Amino acid sequence: AGEVGPSGAPPLWDSAEESQHYLPTKEVRVAELPALVAATRPGVDRTLGLLRRLYPLEGARLRLADLYVARYDADGGVSGLQLHVDAYTLSFSVALNAADEYGGGGLEFDALGQVRREPQGNALLFPSKLLHRGVPVARHGTRFALIGLVSVGEDELWAAGAGAPPASRLHGMFARCASLEEVGAGGERAAGRNATELCSGWADTVARHARNRFALLWRAGSSEDLLELAVLNAGLLVGAVLLRQFVL
Repeated sequence: AGEVGPSGAPPLWDSAEESQHYLPTKEVRVAELPALVAATRPGVDRTLGLLRRLYPLEGARLRLADLYVARYDADGGVSGLQLHVDAYTLSFSVALNAADEYGGGGLEFDALGQVRREPQGNALLFPSKLLHRGVPVARHGTRFALIGLVSVGEDELWAAGAGAPPASRLHGMFARCASLEEVGAGGERAAGRNATELCSGWADTVARHARNRFALLWRAGSSEDLLELAVLNAGLLVGAVLLRQFVL
């Protein structure tokens, strides 16, 4: 696609915001281009079907909340996306071009410690609140990915226990263990192709999320963000004092 939209319209590849203003991306919202809507609908429908088969949704309402094509360039502009979590409950990323068309790139999950550079057409499906980043494209080329953010029910975040809504058990926030499983287009498991589950301690998991949040807020630098940063620091300080006083 070219750089310029229809006459009188803004550039096609807009420097937009991925969930929050401190995560700039270069992207095109699918809903804004009817041709993209038609081209992506069959694949998106299959992906939503896979999510229903692979995750215990228990009949919860599934809604595609956002869908866009992201572009990462080796030569200037946006080359990658720093460590973050997504909005909503479930996410997917589809490789739109071959991995040999660019250097570097891919999707890395903090809990797994590995970079995934998927073949063209392959999709990664994952809980939205797992820490992940778009590895910078380096040396040459451009990487294109179709990113989908999926709402589950009311996207409950904090409810816990056996009676909690599905979203509260799926989003991956502070997940201590993670594994990667390869499945076919119909949801069938690939025999012998599944990675060992990797786990970390509670303290390490919470610390990684806290460090990531601090880094994002510091980068943003607005008064509201710095206030949140101060509150988070104060909370951590109080928690550390209480831990030392009553536990250690």
